[in-house]
Amino acid sequence: MNNKEIIQYALGNIQKDGTIHLEWKELNNDNSIAGTLSVKLNYHTIELYAAIKKELRTLHFDKIEELALTRTPFIIVAERIFPKIKEELCKETLPT
Repeated sequence: MNNKEIIQYALGNIQKDGTIHLEWKELNNDNSIAGTLSVKLNYHTIELYAAIKKELRTLHFDKIEELALTRTPFIIVAERIFPKIKEELCKETLPT
């Protein structure tokens, strides 16, 4: 899958039950951030900076942390996240 297919697949999965509305805006001027994701739920909207990866690996963690600190709020969307990587991400805490 390419980045456009990854984000469309993810959005489709999240919006299946119809309670969350998502809008994707692609950015072409930043190699780190693929776009912004507007999340609308219960009359509240939040806009997230988003990066897209085919596979998420530990070698990406430093860049993810940097983006999470400089582009807030931030989300990463990946086609594949292996269980061990998910565990590592859950352990990570960033200062607020």
